[in-house]
Amino acid sequence: MAKEIGAIVADPGDTDIPAFCRSVAPRRGGIDVAFEASGSDKVLGSLFESVRRDGLVVTVGHPGAVSVEITSHINMKYVALKGVYGRRIWDTWETLLALVDAGRIDLTHIVTHRLPMSEFDRSIELLSGNAGKILLYPS
Repeated sequence: MAKEIGAIVADPGDTDIPAFCRSVAPRRGGIDVAFEASGSDKVLGSLFESVRRDGLVVTVGHPGAVSVEITSHINMKYVALKGVYGRRIWDTWETLLALVDAGRIDLTHIVTHRLPMSEFDRSIELLSGNAGKILLYPS
């Protein structure tokens, strides 16, 4: 789904992610922003290596206690680490609404399934596949 809207996609199981990120942004030395949304304690280090100097790492998955090399990853590269828990609801909604209203973002592709509530169990199964957002409506 991300590839369909222009994202450059890499499978971390088959790819050296820091090297990949440096290859897609060679002049900058890496990507601008990396998001950790998996919750795995194994990925944070590779994200620090993937961002450019003065880049940003955002944790969404909150893997808990992890080891971070402050000197090499933050001090020497000037990388900022930001945590996200929940959202600043009104800011994000207002910004998104303005982008949708202006026609700068099309969100119709995000909803991939519309099912009656009676198919709730099926909707959960679909989430392990290629489903995006699933709308459930009263049966």
